[in-house]
Amino acid sequence: MDIWWASAATTLLLLINTTTSNANEIYMYQVGDNNALTILQEGDDNYISGIPGATKGIEGDGNTVDMVQKGQYHGVQGMLDGDSNNMDFYQGGGGDSGMITASVTGDNNDLVIWQGKHPDGTVDLAEGGDHTATVTITGDYNDLKAAQTDQGQINQTYGRHELTATISGNSNDVEITQRGNQKHLLDIDISGTGNDVTTYQRGNGGQKTADIEVAGNYNVIDVNQRGMNSASASISVESIYGPAYNVTLSQQTDTSAKSFSLTGVCTNPNGCSVNVQQHN
Repeated sequence: MDIWWASAATTLLLLINTTTSNANEIYMYQVGDNNALTILQEGDDNYISGIPGATKGIEGDGNTVDMVQKGQYHGVQGMLDGDSNNMDFYQGGGGDSGMITASVTGDNNDLVIWQGKHPDGTVDLAEGGDHTATVTITGDYNDLKAAQTDQGQINQTYGRHELTATISGNSNDVEITQRGNQKHLLDIDISGTGNDVTTYQRGNGGQKTADIEVAGNYNVIDVNQRGMNSASASISVESIYGPAYNVTLSQQTDTSAKSFSLTGVCTNPNGCSVNVQQHN
């Protein structure tokens, strides 16, 4: 299915339901402002498209986009170029392969990614998703919220969490939660001023790993790792022009190993703030 339109104030609802094993595919290129788009793919091979080459996607301002994929191999690769857009992606309802790749260029955009859901859009239903979300944001005053969850039993091989975010811009807010019983892998790279990063990795199985690099001034980083199994965090933060940064790390796990490394450059004469807590 190929979809192309250039318009203003359009509302489009697409429902793709399959009862036999075949691919749900959408090719989409939208140009225009103030559009509302809802896509539901329920069952089987799924996909939506966009990126590589960044020639497909959504261009415009003030758009609202909801994409839902339930069951089977999921997908979604998407590009957004514009300001003041709201995008909401959901994959899950019982698992399968996940993915999601999103590239956003512009200001004042809200991007929400749910894989399995929580917190607190709930759902989950024990999950079984392979997760993986890769997000690139270029611009200011953007909000990124992501939640990946897998509540399968510890002795099951359900899913894995993995999220990579690369952000270039100022005054962006990032909140990422990974919950459940398998590996929690988080890689965040931010260049800009006045960015807030809050991460939660919680669960009773799988190592929790966070790698966060932030270069700029007035940035705030808050890392929380809790549950059973080992936890490690590597944080690199720079404030080369004087304004202070603020780093908080809490590792609250069982008796498994906990490790933390910080590389910091702080030229503020009053110092920068670092608060580390490690306990069982």
